[in-house]
Amino acid sequence: MKQIFQNIKGDRLIWALVALLAMFSFLPVYSASSNLAYTYGNGNTISFLVRHFVHLILGFTIMFAVHKIPYRYFRGLSLMAMPFVIVLLVVVFDPLALTLILASTKQFEWARNNKKHGADTVIVKEVYVEPNLKTDAPQDVAELERNVDDKLRKKNG
Repeated sequence: MKQIFQNIKGDRLIWALVALLAMFSFLPVYSASSNLAYTYGNGNTISFLVRHFVHLILGFTIMFAVHKIPYRYFRGLSLMAMPFVIVLLVVVFDPLALTLILASTKQFEWARNNKKHGADTVIVKEVYVEPNLKTDAPQDVAELERNVDDKLRKKNG
């Protein structure tokens, strides 16, 4: 353990803050996983915590390996990685953009029937798509929030 600390270069404050955040990250993971464990599993949250711990170890290992690379190499890597980053941005933002495009052109029947959407798409459907489909559209923000909450509750079971 002492040898690992001797091999860490760079700002020790950044390493300490990352380690502190990693330790505190178990609290929200436990909080979020308790509901999942009791709803879909056998009530055991240990598997979620172990998976989170493995992710943290993997993250610290990658961080340690990357911090050993001389910084002058990152300029060349960043230029080579730019097309990959653009593709990833399109992949991440595509479902929401596609929903907005289809809602604006009123070709949204698939969005109404497809059940594989996240909360952001449900909100987009409530704000942009549903008012165009029905005449009794929500009149105020509170009614819109109630509709979104009801749809999310139905979706989550």
